[in-house]
Amino acid sequence: SVHARFVNALGQFESSKYPILPVERQKDLLSRCRAAVGRVAEDTDLPVVIFSDSKRFLREVEDLPVIVLDSDSICHLSKTSDFSAFAKTFLDFFVISQSKKLYRLCAPELYATNFSLYASFAGNTDEEDIQV
Repeated sequence: SVHARFVNALGQFESSKYPILPVERQKDLLSRCRAAVGRVAEDTDLPVVIFSDSKRFLREVEDLPVIVLDSDSICHLSKTSDFSAFAKTFLDFFVISQSKKLYRLCAPELYATNFSLYASFAGNTDEEDIQV
């Protein structure tokens, strides 16, 4: 599994203190993250499932040899009461917990989330941070 948390870096995801990056920095961040996902996919024979709060990022990597789960219900749980969002979050947590390894994409522009890290702990999954 690969996880990246952008919050508002690539556009308005939720009302928060996290800024939207200028367009050129968005492109640079997407390029770095896409390259990291490509390297992970090249280095394994196992399926690579991508998790993110950014539909834009998920669209950016869907042509790589990876699996992108349904992104229609992406939102932060503190901002919704929609059941599908809770179901999607549970599914993401479960799939990450069952992965052979979790790769967390890390950069100053990305949110340092522990969601995927806790999922890896729950499943006793190896974890590696990738600086992009």
